[in-house]
Amino acid sequence: MAEKYLSQIYYNPESPASFGGIDSIDRVVKDEGKHQISRNKIRLWLQKQDTFTLHKSVRYRFKRNRVIVGAIDEQWEADLVIMDSISKYNNGFKYILTVIDVLSKYAWAEPIKTKTGENLVKAFEKILKKGRKPETFHSDKGTEFMNRKFQAFLKKHNIRFFTTQNETKASIVERFNRTLKTKMWKYFTAKNTLKYVDILQKLVNSYNHSRHRSIGMRPIDVNEDNESILWQKLYGEQSDKPVRFKFNIGDQVRISKARRTFKKGYLPNWTEEVFTITKRVLRRPPVYKIADFDDEELKEHFTNKSFKEGIKQTVIFIESKKYLDHACVINVKRQWEVALTELHYPHTWSTLKRGVQQTFLYKIGSSPYQTVVLKETQYSSIDQLTKALNAGMSKEIQTKVKFSYNHSSRKILVDVKHGTTVWFTGELATVLGFDQHTLIEKKTSSPYAADIKGGFSSMYVYTDIVDAQFVSDVKVPLL
Repeated sequence: MAEKYLSQIYYNPESPASFGGIDSIDRVVKDEGKHQISRNKIRLWLQKQDTFTLHKSVRYRFKRNRVIVGAIDEQWEADLVIMDSISKYNNGFKYILTVIDVLSKYAWAEPIKTKTGENLVKAFEKILKKGRKPETFHSDKGTEFMNRKFQAFLKKHNIRFFTTQNETKASIVERFNRTLKTKMWKYFTAKNTLKYVDILQKLVNSYNHSRHRSIGMRPIDVNEDNESILWQKLYGEQSDKPVRFKFNIGDQVRISKARRTFKKGYLPNWTEEVFTITKRVLRRPPVYKIADFDDEELKEHFTNKSFKEGIKQTVIFIESKKYLDHACVINVKRQWEVALTELHYPHTWSTLKRGVQQTFLYKIGSSPYQTVVLKETQYSSIDQLTKALNAGMSKEIQTKVKFSYNHSSRKILVDVKHGTTVWFTGELATVLGFDQHTLIEKKTSSPYAADIKGGFSSMYVYTDIVDAQFVSDVKVPLL
């Protein structure tokens, strides 16, 4: 009876004990409580199983540099496992994309047929649809992850990518690969088959529901409530020295370029954007949370080394009017010129401001106009804004009005069904390439190219150290 039970939990691909060792089987036996089976009996039973004796690994233990992260989903590691030698038994699938979260050790795996960017995107898209997303994505030297389509996909989802030449740096996903393949080949031996595609997800599920040696718990059980305890277990060798925070809450800092937080926008470089520290988290090393100019908190955690030295904000952000006095009198001899060399503003400023800038109106037949209010946020592209326009309408109006963007002409097409009217007002019309206060009652293309930066207000800088000049019908000292 006991041997039959051991066979059931050991040879079931979905069981946390599947194709495992004495420890994993012993835990399942105790957790389920169906039978009283000693560790010695489990050991003797395993010695009779070819799947255990033939595939028992030889381990070489040596110290390696650890990959240290601060939170769940802060960093994922990825790899492609080559399975081409048995692809004919697996519907032509030659590779397995394996991904693992560095802190929780939670893993995913998806089979792919070729190493094209399109196939990688489809496989990784399936993983993201399961509800989690990393801040950073790390792989080793494989060029497949440098594919243009895959890189564009990561950028679209605001996932930072980096790779290293040190072959031990992606060791966490490599260790998962070994665990997965060991389970897989034990299954092959037990079932006399070489087909894995039909049980791959069961094997991964078994891994995620099994106790992981390094974290002392199941990857499926790791969450935000217990991640700090887990962090201490993984990295928290206690030191006599107290944790020292280099920065205080409220300090204004600039992020190191190495964090890849900045992106190019209207100005050539955004390294001047200033952030404010909002929270200090007691860990080793200590980490911080920061917010941008609009008080929107970034998801990432940052260490002392992520910041430049604490500096005062030297860039002045102007919402309406701001008057500045120079610190001292400038004495200039002979002829001289004054110029505005740089004007910095954060790329996280909302593309559309509150009010008419973020609304448009529609009506069906003779009914009164209804208002659609877009979310006030930073739209990084016209594609993103177009999706927001379509998603912001009710299901009823979505069948009568559709927005699309032509990448060749860079114009917006508004497909309006008979009896429906759309009315653009203010800056939103300008951004989409229409004249302000445009009424649309039929399928219409914008007369001008759409410009995501068209929603920014004009900025004027005046100074009394230059001669006045005519701007439109006004004479002002404008730089």
